[in-house]
Amino acid sequence: MKRQWVFALAAGLIIVFVGIIALSGARQSVEAYNPHNLIRFHIVPHSNAKADQVLKLRVRDAVVQYLTPEVQDVHDVREARRIVLKELDRIRAVASREVQAVGKDYPVQVSFGYYHFPTRTYGSLQVPEGDYQAVRVIIGEGKGQNWWCVLFPPLCFISVDAPVDSPALASNSQHILVRDTEEEVQFQWRIREWWEKSTHLADVIAESGSTARKSGPKGRFFDVLKAPHRIYIWWGGLNA
Repeated sequence: MKRQWVFALAAGLIIVFVGIIALSGARQSVEAYNPHNLIRFHIVPHSNAKADQVLKLRVRDAVVQYLTPEVQDVHDVREARRIVLKELDRIRAVASREVQAVGKDYPVQVSFGYYHFPTRTYGSLQVPEGDYQAVRVIIGEGKGQNWWCVLFPPLCFISVDAPVDSPALASNSQHILVRDTEEEVQFQWRIREWWEKSTHLADVIAESGSTARKSGPKGRFFDVLKAPHRIYIWWGGLNA
């Protein structure tokens, strides 16, 4: 009876320990993308006149071509923010050059900060409403239909065919880049999955203890060697 309690206690401690690791990993996954570690790029043209909209895309192409190499190998939002802040004057120069190239004298404003965005679609991505860090380029009076992309992580290479200044209409083909409600559901499911597999670990440990008691000293030695392998197999199933 005493040995059974020892094995039960060991199983409980291992379940708790592994559970902390598993849930920590799930939480890190949940927090992979949020409004604080995304940086958006936002261009607001002078007007909706065709020439101004074409100019908007010209400025977009020039700025994206300049900025993407600067952040494409960056893996930390703080480093990406530092680079963007350092490059604001250069971004303004790049945009102004494109404005002047088409014979316009629009002023160009470039800023970085937190700005409120409605739910938007970008290619197959959907980014929910919220306050996001963004590089904002305003051309002239800034009254035209705008354009945006996700600068960090660098996703500005995605082609956009639909207008982006209207509320997004989600479809089955869209990927939700940031969505708290979905993440909460996934996290709760992860807890349930972990618990079900943890009960299997308890069975593995109990089986090892029962076999060890029946097989004598030599058998107990080899069963102790087999136990880590069984737990390793269980751990692989947990993280599958």
